[in-house]
Amino acid sequence: MMRHTAAKQGFKSMRVAVKTGHNWLLFKRPEISQHGVKNQMDKWHQIRQKLVTTAFSGRPATVFVRQPPLENLSGVLKMPAACLETVNDTQYELYTQDSFEDRQLKGVTDSVDFELSSVWVAGGPVKRDEGGSGHIRESVEAAEKCEMEEALPETSREVCVCVADGSTVIWLNPHAARRESVLGAVRSLVTSWGWSLDDTADGDSA
Repeated sequence: MMRHTAAKQGFKSMRVAVKTGHNWLLFKRPEISQHGVKNQMDKWHQIRQKLVTTAFSGRPATVFVRQPPLENLSGVLKMPAACLETVNDTQYELYTQDSFEDRQLKGVTDSVDFELSSVWVAGGPVKRDEGGSGHIRESVEAAEKCEMEEALPETSREVCVCVADGSTVIWLNPHAARRESVLGAVRSLVTSWGWSLDDTADGDSA
């Protein structure tokens, strides 16, 4: 009985760290306790889903897929790729539309490619006749720098990418109308489990 109580208390004390800057949000998975590892990892997955769906559902966005993916994202998204682009000798399939549905974005976050930083979401559609190539390169390079460097990149593009083997989600240049909605939705979700959202760590760099 005492062991069960201790496990329950350890579960309830888990905190999701949120760091904020003037043009970014960073969500970090809590340290996984020895009790209920699968349950805790499932909940972190739900947090990532809530973040991405709240941030991008119902608005123009583009899903970037580094080639070759481990999973068929075309089947997950139920749509063909809009184009295939090469940036720094690496190919990327782009899936872009004016309004993504929750189920599509959940499919993206469900993929192992999202966890491994091979798939990410960028705000806005890619329009080939309006400087699309420049926007594509900037989005790719921003996502890659999030994955490889300690300092967050300077960019004008909105990019949401999962890094550090799935333990951290970085949202660069959050959509102004969605930023507080995301924080509120994630806070509501974690508090329903007895977890907490630690958003006291603010700053201008990760």
